[in-house]
Amino acid sequence: MKALSFLLLSVSLVGCADLTFAKQAALDYRQYRTVCISARSWSSYLQTEMGSSTGFAAVTVACSGDEDAVLSVSVSTESYDNSTDETTDIDYYGYADYELTDRDGQVIDSGSVKSDSETSDEAEQDVLDKVAFHYHAPYRL
Repeated sequence: MKALSFLLLSVSLVGCADLTFAKQAALDYRQYRTVCISARSWSSYLQTEMGSSTGFAAVTVACSGDEDAVLSVSVSTESYDNSTDETTDIDYYGYADYELTDRDGQVIDSGSVKSDSETSDEAEQDVLDKVAFHYHAPYRL
């Protein structure tokens, strides 16, 4: 009986453990407060996605040279055949390479992301969302 009581107590204590969700900062947002996005036709979309959720105080698409950093993003897609015996289905991989540089052109941060979707536009938006998420402000819940 003691073993059963101990087991039930142990399980109930584990069940009450706190869950913590956290995201570390990609960079020092006190040093790099403003960023200009250079992403061809997707700059406005990325600016909207990054606008209120990143650690940057300001996100622009009209680079003036006064920004603390420039985010260059290149996006591409590739179709692939996802057909089965019953269906004909073409899906798309989206790829984005990004590089954040300071005013002197030194690389601060860089990376690549990949996604797949049913349309080319969705694949491009998905990878841009991942780039924006990378620069989300740090949090701990």
